[in-house]
Amino acid sequence: MSRNVIAARRPVMAYRKMKNSLKFEYGCPIFGLVYPGSDADIAFYGWALNYMNAQNTWFIRQFAGDSGFVSFAGGTDRLTQNAAGKVGIVFSTKSKDYAVNYSFTPEALGISELLSDLRIDHRFLLDESLTEEKLKDFQVLILPGCSNLTDKECEIIRNFEEKGGKLWMTSHTGCCDAFGTYRKVWPFQSVFGNAPLLPVKAEQCGKLRIGNNVLTPAKYGLIRAQKRTFGDKSMLWSMPAGKQDLPVVLKNSNGSVWCTARLGTALCEEETTVGEKWKFSPDPILLKEAKTLLKNELVPYALIDAPELPSRIMTSCTLDQKDGKQRLALHILNGTDKVMKSGEVVAQKAPTDMWKPLEKDVWIRFLNFKAGKAVAESPDYPEKRTLQTKPDGKDTLVLLKKDDLKRFTVFLLEE
Repeated sequence: MSRNVIAARRPVMAYRKMKNSLKFEYGCPIFGLVYPGSDADIAFYGWALNYMNAQNTWFIRQFAGDSGFVSFAGGTDRLTQNAAGKVGIVFSTKSKDYAVNYSFTPEALGISELLSDLRIDHRFLLDESLTEEKLKDFQVLILPGCSNLTDKECEIIRNFEEKGGKLWMTSHTGCCDAFGTYRKVWPFQSVFGNAPLLPVKAEQCGKLRIGNNVLTPAKYGLIRAQKRTFGDKSMLWSMPAGKQDLPVVLKNSNGSVWCTARLGTALCEEETTVGEKWKFSPDPILLKEAKTLLKNELVPYALIDAPELPSRIMTSCTLDQKDGKQRLALHILNGTDKVMKSGEVVAQKAPTDMWKPLEKDVWIRFLNFKAGKAVAESPDYPEKRTLQTKPDGKDTLVLLKKDDLKRFTVFLLEE
């Protein structure tokens, strides 16, 4: 874990979620290492990022200040607690270890960062978890440039879509077998009515057509598809190229998406060590349009809707069991409005505006969840608090009052 988890909160959140793929497949506990230095705020923030992902904390050394928060139980059952989310991201270790054409990891982590920005809860799963039984937990399956897949895995993925699941595929997913040897025929050609050129032919795109608008973001990478016409397939994004555009984002009649561009890689914010310069400088056009695309396509699969929460506040949902009943926990982590700028040196200290109080009470909508009871617990106050709830159709609205959130608060909802 970064030595300043506050500065690197977006990439650290994605990394922690990725580590939960091991817990999902093998049921093993996950520990997150925190380097607090002498800063108690960094220690607390690192602990909270682990806690909100159902993980445990290992501090590299003692730190000054209050450490009582480490014993906070929060009302969650730590033995049964797991990450929640209807959206799954496949972290393909084969595609990482035997990478073809492109590095795999930035694509997966970059997409995770964007989803967390939009408060779309998601879970990572390994190649080993690509089974029909494990995929029953998901409604959307994201394959972020998973170049290396077995024939069996491709069949399971196609069956997932045929049974009503939604695929979100980027770049050259499935172009190769498990060991990185190119296939002659793309295994998802029947899904999208198109296929990448094999071997992969890379393009650098400096223009982007969305609807009737042609935008000019910084250049980003994509792979060339075989066809430019698609029958019943819808081209959401394209690259102007002569008489007919090249496809960038293609959507089929079932709602599955193939993105020929490596959006996650282009927009991935990486951790940076203390003392080094921050390198993340995303293209504002590409960042805005990528978030709009993901929001339009994947927000229906989110667990919460909280547009009035400030962007400095990070959220994550987990599930656990109590008395034989499933509970949903929403973890709410306050923070800072400071965003690292490219070229800025990372310091081993928290910003001065940490833990700003909420300016107003905020209603949070829990989607497709009817809560019979809702309480808040926090290491920042001694006793649990009963929360105000309001049913709204299939959803439940829960009120986050200004004084309910100081640094870190957990909402616990029982059906």
